Amino acid sequence: MVGVVLAAAVTAALFIVYVSGGWTIGVLGYLAWSLTPYALLLGLHYATCAKRLAAFPVREAAWSFVGLALVGPFRYFDIIVLHPDAQGAMAMLMVPLLQSIGIACVSGVALSWYYLQNRKTDLTSTNGQTVFANPILSWLNKSALVIFSLYLLISVLQYSDAKTIDTAKEIDFFITQHCAAHNALPTAAKLHERFLGLTTDAGWFFFTDDVTWLKMQYPVKWSNSRALGNAQRSEFTATTYSYILEYHCGADR
Repeated sequence: MVGVVLAAAVTAALFIVYVSGGWTIGVLGYLAWSLTPYALLLGLHYATCAKRLAAFPVREAAWSFVGLALVGPFRYFDIIVLHPDAQGAMAMLMVPLLQSIGIACVSGVALSWYYLQNRKTDLTSTNGQTVFANPILSWLNKSALVIFSLYLLISVLQYSDAKTIDTAKEIDFFITQHCAAHNALPTAAKLHERFLGLTTDAGWFFFTDDVTWLKMQYPVKWSNSRALGNAQRSEFTATTYSYILEYHCGADR
């Protein structure tokens, strides 16, 4: 657990330094704030290790703590790389706060469950260690692992769509500029000639009358806030599989 927390802390610090433009005096405050959750996790770990009984429920919540530690770097990566936004700086400031709240909640459940069990029953000791079941923490650990796995999978899918979305933006710019210059939309043949490899086999479709109307459909693996157009969702999986852009030369889309 300690190794994961330290690695996550270093990664989070590097993201903060990168966003701030390097090591400056002004970045120290943001850096300290971003490292606060990791200081809490390490402090909790070493404090409870000094007290054997309290250490048990904290170790039982280890997967939840690991998930909370990894939330920081992955959330920063999401804000900086996957979904850059004008409000990104504010979102980055909220990440340590949400992590700290999560740590407090998981710690509260772990320790409260331990002391509740300790008051109600005599604990059975095996080789000097306290043994009892904690279904609440087990559920929290499994939930944290599932949520983190889903978040990681979606992030990978969205990152893999980045090149396709950038190509769609380039085509969108080309179409609008062509309309402004020629008062007509580019033909499907011209688009295929200008942008090689955008075939129906790859999921790219251009429906057009080659003069005044054009509809472009491009493929994605998951919905993405950076994508242009209207999302097309699968009726079977309820996930986004493409985006559609419609053009009318001389009129608003």
